[in-house]
Amino acid sequence: LQKSSSSSNTSTTKVHHITMSHYTATITKQSKNQSIGIGLKETDAGLTISSINSEGPLGQTCLKPGMKLLTINNIEVSGLSSREAVQIMKDAEGKLALSAVDFVPANITFQVAVTRVRNDNGQINERVLATMKRDINNVTPTIFMEAGVPSNTFSKIYTLIESELL
Repeated sequence: LQKSSSSSNTSTTKVHHITMSHYTATITKQSKNQSIGIGLKETDAGLTISSINSEGPLGQTCLKPGMKLLTINNIEVSGLSSREAVQIMKDAEGKLALSAVDFVPANITFQVAVTRVRNDNGQINERVLATMKRDINNVTPTIFMEAGVPSNTFSKIYTLIESELL
C-alpha cells in the first residue's frame, strides 16, 4: 500500500497604489452653471472619480469611475476636499481640462494557492487556484494591459481567474 500525501502553499500579495496610464479630458463649458456630470469621492489615495454621467460632457471622454483625479485646469487637487474640487470646476468658464490616472487601490489582493497531492500511483497532481479580492475598480484588465499582455491572452487568463480554474 502507498500512502497519499498532500502539501499546499498559499501566497498573498497586497498591491499598494500602483499608478497606471495618465489621461486628460478637455471640454468646453458654455456657462459657469453648466453641469459636467462628474462625481468625486475622497479616498485614502486622494480624490477619485465616483461617477460620470454618460449623457454629460465628460460621458464620451477617456475618464472613468475609479480613476484618481490629479488636476483641474492644471491646478493640483491633492489635499483638496471633493467640495473644493467641485467648486473649481463650477467656477471654470470655457475650457475645462481634467487629468487623472488609473491606479490599483491598496486594498486589492491577489492570492495564489498551489496544492500538490500524491496519488496512490505515486504521481503528483498539482492544482493552482488564483483569486482576486476587492477589485472594486475592475483594474485587472488595466494591470494586464500595462504589463504588455496581449488582449487575447489576457481574456483567457481573466476567464480562468474569475472561474477559479487557473
